[in-house]
Amino acid sequence: MLKKVIYWSVKTRIFTGDSWYSGVENLKFLKNQKLAFLFGTEKNRTVSNKLKKYCLLRSLEILDEGLITHLRAFGLIKLFRQEFKKEESRDYIVYLPDEEALNQISKSEFVTIHDTYWGIESFHRAIKQVCAICRFMLRDSQGIKTQKSCLK
Repeated sequence: MLKKVIYWSVKTRIFTGDSWYSGVENLKFLKNQKLAFLFGTEKNRTVSNKLKKYCLLRSLEILDEGLITHLRAFGLIKLFRQEFKKEESRDYIVYLPDEEALNQISKSEFVTIHDTYWGIESFHRAIKQVCAICRFMLRDSQGIKTQKSCLK
């Protein structure tokens, strides 16, 4: 899907996704396209603050302003941790093609991007669970009228 978006020349500020899509192959693809991204990530990812000394992401203390570090098999990223009252925290990786811009990204910018990402996730959940879109397979306007009556 991403290749199609690039082919269509859609201009994006940043790509987002959950940890399911944060595999190194996907991240490298975006990096090679010089595209910025924010992805959730699993706590078992390995990062390094010192040359060739890797540790698990979960073992790091990540301050509010984020942490510039090296993601194993990828390169330089900035980490942010989102804390929650009733559940475990989640970690996010941010990549910007411009290293200086990556250094400058703030917590408030992260929160803005994250809120946009979460709005998209919530929309997709709603159309799948509430609107039952997976059962809504149509090709023309007559089908929409027929389908609506079946869903009642």
